Amino acid sequence: MSYTPKHEPKAVEKDAAKPAAKAGNDKKKNQKIAIIVVLSVLAVIVVIALAVVLSGGKGNNNSTGLVASGSRHDVNVLPDGGKNVSDIEGLWSLDGATMYRFDGEGHGVLYTPAKKEFTFVYSAEDGILDMDFNNDEGQDPEYRYSINGDTLTLTRGTNTYNCTRVIE
Repeated sequence: MSYTPKHEPKAVEKDAAKPAAKAGNDKKKNQKIAIIVVLSVLAVIVVIALAVVLSGGKGNNNSTGLVASGSRHDVNVLPDGGKNVSDIEGLWSLDGATMYRFDGEGHGVLYTPAKKEFTFVYSAEDGILDMDFNNDEGQDPEYRYSINGDTLTLTRGTNTYNCTRVIE
């Protein structure tokens, strides 16, 4: 009896199975890449959308050089400044260091003791003063207001603030 060695597959036969396995791995790799690309595009879209929302439409210049805020409103500022907008025109001191300047046309500036300036748009009508600050920090206040001589009284909740007109 003679011994016949088992047949070793030829190199061509060995490599015939590799392309099918490699094709399966390439397909999975391409799917992973496609998922990563789609998620990256979605992330960029979300970042752009957030940037637009958070920008609040800043950049809408008006004739006074002040910037009116856009979509971020905590109060309802009337577009024409309200029928009493000119009543509070001028510079008002809250405490000697904090000052409000109202231009009589619906635009203003808050000057702080830290020498910072915050621009806002405002409306004054029927004893209500609404101020919409252009920055995204803090709240946009709504006050009940009254004027008695050179004193502007602002009331919000239980807090009352008396501002004195500054003669310039």
